[in-house]
Amino acid sequence: MKQYTPQHTKRIRRSLHWLNNRPAQIDIGTATGRVGGLARYVIAVAVVIVAQPAFADSDALTRYVVEQTAHLDDRAMKDAPRLSRDEIRQALDGDLIIKKANLPGSADLRYVFVARALNADAADLWRTVLDREHYPLFNENITEAFIVQMGEDRFQLYNVLEAPLVSTRHQVLDCMVNTKIFQTSNGVIWEHYWSLVPDVTTQIPQVLAGGKFTRITPDDVDGAVIVQRNDGSWLQFPLPDGRTWIETFLVNHPGGRIPEWIVNKVAGRAAENTTESYQDWAASEARRHADAAHAPILSPDGRFVPPATIAVGVTPNSAKPGSAETQNTNQ
Repeated sequence: MKQYTPQHTKRIRRSLHWLNNRPAQIDIGTATGRVGGLARYVIAVAVVIVAQPAFADSDALTRYVVEQTAHLDDRAMKDAPRLSRDEIRQALDGDLIIKKANLPGSADLRYVFVARALNADAADLWRTVLDREHYPLFNENITEAFIVQMGEDRFQLYNVLEAPLVSTRHQVLDCMVNTKIFQTSNGVIWEHYWSLVPDVTTQIPQVLAGGKFTRITPDDVDGAVIVQRNDGSWLQFPLPDGRTWIETFLVNHPGGRIPEWIVNKVAGRAAENTTESYQDWAASEARRHADAAHAPILSPDGRFVPPATIAVGVTPNSAKPGSAETQNTNQ
């Protein structure tokens, strides 16, 4: 018989508390009514009954995530912390796990690490995260984003950022995918990582000459503050319950004269908001947005492919991106 765990009880109490203190609104035609106490009780019982199988599988989900950590030695960001089994349980239970600490060997640079289980399809999340030119649509901190250079297995992206408590910042990122972890995990773990291009100041005149800015003017770029450090990664893999496990690791300094406490505060808040915005876009817009007219994006195996062909379950060398074998059966 399936047994409830403390995590199950926690979720059930949250549902009961919400239903008891925030009665739902129901619309029937033009009439609007409030759910009464008895109806709220019935709904709460239904929530418990329907959700129980998922709750009861939490131990299996935890074991599954722990098994995937065997491949994390191959991740791009070697300084990313490892989670304990209890922290993995908390993330699977809906909590946001955030770790902040000094980068090993540095007294000045700090990292932000976030782990959680997102309510979004893994392929749709990848379409969202790698669609960097469209970040202004769903990332409130980015006002400009466009590719300035493309290679065979990477691209360089120009960003203009407007973060809270910080004036406008400019950066050019070298963006790649970790093909090694894709191969060693047999196509299960996908990782996108990036680093700051060192010659940003020489890139700005070229970008201005190309007339690619759409939301700001050349005057806004005069004397621009350049991001000092931005190295990071987005790692993900699908969970058996349909959600996606994600870990993001970021070493960032916005440049300029900003107190460290502001840098740390903005970094933590930005990491949380970013995962929320990616989850929302992936769940509601990513699949529709990735139509035939969309430009190719980097796939987890390091090739540029139409975003609609990104699919979970494709193993290394099993099929070429864009072929029938790589089509997402959920679409």
